[in-house]
Amino acid sequence: MKSPFKIIKAKGKQDAVDVFIFGDIGASWWDENAVEAAKFVKDLQTVDAGTINVRINSYGGSVSDGIAIYNALRRHPATVNTHVEGVAISIASLIAMAGETMTMAENALLMVHGPSAMAAGDATTMREMADILDKYAQAMAPSYANKTGKPASEMLDLLTDGTDH
Repeated sequence: MKSPFKIIKAKGKQDAVDVFIFGDIGASWWDENAVEAAKFVKDLQTVDAGTINVRINSYGGSVSDGIAIYNALRRHPATVNTHVEGVAISIASLIAMAGETMTMAENALLMVHGPSAMAAGDATTMREMADILDKYAQAMAPSYANKTGKPASEMLDLLTDGTDH
């Protein structure tokens, strides 16, 4: 199967490599360009470059996949720079925080909000889902704080106020 994201590189060590995340984050029934963390992380480990430029145009998707992609980028020994080419919405905005530098086109958009999910079931199931979403927000807050220099508590407030920012 063809990789839904594109890593542009030549053989051997490169000065810089471009990585394109142009699609949903995580498995998708609707988006053939979806970027699944398992494949992304495995492919990223093969990149031998001084600099990785991650170019993003994504409406977001799976929180767990997004966190895994963010962590893989942060862990990579290359200098990682993120570029919002169109939109970095929802969990894609967290991935944008992984860069040592982050740039946006003048007409690009970045949107931050708390994690959301769909659930069906009784009141107990709904309370459990709310607890899971709160845990995701708590896990995400330090990543936004590290990039913005603001306290994690302020970022957690941003992720739990029910508003798109």
